[in-house]
Amino acid sequence: MLFQAERLRKKGDNISATRLYEKIWRKTKNPMVANNLAALLMEQERYKEAKEILKRAIKLSPNDEDLKYNLEQLKGF
Repeated sequence: MLFQAERLRKKGDNISATRLYEKIWRKTKNPMVANNLAALLMEQERYKEAKEILKRAIKLSPNDEDLKYNLEQLKGF
């Protein structure tokens, strides 16, 4: 499913990619998936949702600097 989500994103179908990433995130709680999902949400100006995903992912993976960096980028939104 991850490959399919990324393929959709690369094709520019961000809505479908987001839905699939959300499904994968709910099943796996994988921080990399959370990061990709948050990036897609940010592209859609869904900043509040992106923040929440990143915060949850940081709780699961507190040493992940990419997650922290992306959350920092959302300050002010």
